Amino acid sequence: MCGLISAFYPDGVIPSSAEALEQKLNASLEIIEYRGPDSRGTYVSPDGRVGLGHVRLSIIDLETGFQPLSDEDNLIHCVVTGEIYDHDRIRTEMQSQGYSFKTKSDSELVVQLYKRDSLNLLFHLRGEFAFVLYDVKRRLLLAVRDRFGIKPLYYTVSNGCILFGSEMKTFMPLGWRAEWDIASIVNYGGIR
Repeated sequence: MCGLISAFYPDGVIPSSAEALEQKLNASLEIIEYRGPDSRGTYVSPDGRVGLGHVRLSIIDLETGFQPLSDEDNLIHCVVTGEIYDHDRIRTEMQSQGYSFKTKSDSELVVQLYKRDSLNLLFHLRGEFAFVLYDVKRRLLLAVRDRFGIKPLYYTVSNGCILFGSEMKTFMPLGWRAEWDIASIVNYGGIR
């Protein structure tokens, strides 16, 4: 199943420290630990503007498929949930083109396809997945889910911070508070 959380502070929004962001990410991962009891990992940028967190249910590549994933230069970081279909064929094709992989995980394809094809990586991905990728050089955060929304990817903005997560409750340690939308209930709620 796996689960992810990410936080992105855009320009103009003052982030907390990197240490504080890491603590908040870990608190979020505690909430969804049941989605991935096998391992947990985080990436936080040195300036505290970007944080990625992941809990893992090990199915493919039990020994080395830990996340967040990164490229050889530590310039691309990514957390992925779900499954990428036909990953063996794509991996073989990319290895013949000179791309190297650190793991045997299907999730690492996201990092390598992004390196090769940039945003066009989406044309090669089939499956049930959600991911958040951060490109350090371009200062780009990319959040994607599969075409049918099989793997959830929720988002919100809280105190200027853009949040993505596998479940909405992961946002709470990062400052988001759930509220009733009374107007929607009154005006659009089903009345029988």
